[in-house]
Amino acid sequence: MALEIFWTETAKTGLQRVLEYLEENWTEKEIFKLEEKLKIVIQIIILNPEFVS
Repeated sequence: MALEIFWTETAKTGLQRVLEYLEENWTEKEIFKLEEKLKIVIQIIILNPEFVS
């Protein structure tokens, strides 16, 4: 059963702060790889919520 993920304001702010830090300390290529992996993990959670419950 697929679920919808809702991001809290705290989660959005935290992710934004992490990305800002990474922009200062990582290359664009590294950030892109992380973003792609994050998208994959989110998709796995959406499709298989029992993995994280």
